[in-house]
Amino acid sequence: MSHAELVTRGKKWLINNGWNPVFTEQGFQDSLEKPDVIGWRSGCSILFEVKVSIEDFKRDAHKIFREKPECGMGSYRYYLVPEEIADEILPLLPHGWGLKSFQEDRDRIHNMKESECFNCKYDAGEIMFLVSRIKEIQRFGKG
Repeated sequence: MSHAELVTRGKKWLINNGWNPVFTEQGFQDSLEKPDVIGWRSGCSILFEVKVSIEDFKRDAHKIFREKPECGMGSYRYYLVPEEIADEILPLLPHGWGLKSFQEDRDRIHNMKESECFNCKYDAGEIMFLVSRIKEIQRFGKG
């Protein structure tokens, strides 16, 4: 399964579970983080960081917002991975992160570990993200 296919599955899962709006692989000019999938509901946000290999997952640990979680987006933060690598990733998860695996044969996302609720000090970053998306929609008529 490709990264793009898993991003699409993650977006669909969030929408089907009441998260709206949901955006995929979009950042903004001043952002360090470009979420693979991020959505909002009831005043909180959820982020899916999609990884399709162990190597990609391990590289992700060196991003500034992984080393300093207070700089990251998402009230709830999950890695979304193919089920084939989920068991190997589970013990390597950063503190507080959850894990969801995509089961291709069943076409479903399975929750392997719940995310803790991050006390987001980076709410301003999420607001800037949303404002940039709204500006893009107003300017170009697309989301």
